[in-house]
Amino acid sequence: MPEADAHPDTRERLLTEAIDLIERQGFCAFSYADLAERVGIRKPSIHHHFPTKSDLGVAVVRATRTWVEGLWRDLEREHPRVPDRLRRLFAMKRGMASGEGCARICRVGALQAEFNALPGPVQAELTTLSGASIDRLAAWLDEGRRAGDLVFPGPPRAMAQVVAAAIQAGLQRQRCNPGETLEALLDQLERLLGLA
Repeated sequence: MPEADAHPDTRERLLTEAIDLIERQGFCAFSYADLAERVGIRKPSIHHHFPTKSDLGVAVVRATRTWVEGLWRDLEREHPRVPDRLRRLFAMKRGMASGEGCARICRVGALQAEFNALPGPVQAELTTLSGASIDRLAAWLDEGRRAGDLVFPGPPRAMAQVVAAAIQAGLQRQRCNPGETLEALLDQLERLLGLA
């Protein structure tokens, strides 16, 4: 019987499981042994796909960037008006917070929380992804304000940072303080942006 690591989709399975581990416990908290057990392969086999954990981290962030960029494009295509895009994005975050007793948080937020402990190449990729996400959100906020659909103080980039930080912190706080729900935080963000 062929070993699981001989399958062509092993690399993708490794990425999927690594993302799940990052969202549940963080990048620094899992080992290749944890990953090998989840995927059903030998630990040395992971090195064929990702010679170092840094290589794995870079691949996770690049895969995340591809996914995030696709999500932004889909939201723009499906929701021409910025308020509708933001409502959909907030609904997705609400869904993340409601499942599995908040065992998972946004992988970008999880990685950002560990930034100083991450290998340099992972830090560089994460900085690029984080900057691109804030740029896109700032562009949406600017577009929405120019159209008269959003009202908020200050520059769009600063408000984009507020929105992103609030959502990430809300997910993390709900994990350890279940009474502090992301729902209330997102409702407040909607009022702040003039969506409510």
